Amino acid sequence: MKNILLILLFSLPFFGFVSDSSVPKDEQFRMDYRYVSIYTEKTGKWSKWKEGSNTFVFNCNDRNDIMHLKAGGQNVIYKKISAIKEGKTDSGETYQTLDAIDEDGIRFSLYLYGDDEIGLKISYSNLSIQFAN
Repeated sequence: MKNILLILLFSLPFFGFVSDSSVPKDEQFRMDYRYVSIYTEKTGKWSKWKEGSNTFVFNCNDRNDIMHLKAGGQNVIYKKISAIKEGKTDSGETYQTLDAIDEDGIRFSLYLYGDDEIGLKISYSNLSIQFAN
């Protein structure tokens, strides 16, 4: 029983960001990733993984937006524009997704996976960027 309570205690900050039924849903937390890969429609495949430290701070303001501290040192805010949805991949991996607008005003979908080795994916209409550990 203690193990179950500990697991719940440590998983609440993660799911607090995106679960509309979680309390408190606006608790700030961060996810750090060491690698990045890019998929483009033009090539039809993912690039090789490249090392690059990227940090995402969820619920960084009263709108529950996301701050991205990029590997090059630039900070950007992604404006959340949709409700949070939960899902599973075909292989059973859990994720939470939302729609947002980037610093250039372009709409994208953000997928936050339960497994940090899969990490976080940002999907535009013609390209995707995956961050993982």
